[in-house]
Amino acid sequence: MTHLFQFDFVHRVLRCIVTGPVTYPGLRESCRAVALYVRRADATAVILDFTAAKSDRNLLGTVRSLGALEFGSQGRSIQQFIVAASDALYGFARMYQVLTERTCPRLQVVRSLAEAYAAMNIEGSNFEPLPDDWQQDL
Repeated sequence: MTHLFQFDFVHRVLRCIVTGPVTYPGLRESCRAVALYVRRADATAVILDFTAAKSDRNLLGTVRSLGALEFGSQGRSIQQFIVAASDALYGFARMYQVLTERTCPRLQVVRSLAEAYAAMNIEGSNFEPLPDDWQQDL
């Protein structure tokens, strides 16, 4: 599993594009990086984009493990979107949403980036690579 981070400086939206097979260590690393970048950028929203990711039969344990983690107060205050086009990843994302309702009440699971943009009331986005100095703390 790999991830690529981008930021929309106009709307202050962080996007993490996940590719390849989804794994617990990869997701945990992505979540840690998201938390760091959200603080650094003062982001108003996060999009975890799984449209190019592949599901794994072992994701149920991964979902349970991630759901048990505490990621601080960010989960309560920031809009979060999981974009999952495939039925399998969508189902696992919805399970995660249910497990984290208390800690991440603003999390929404959607099927497309267009749905996430509509929920944020933005018509387009201008995602750019993160500045090099942001990545030195990872």
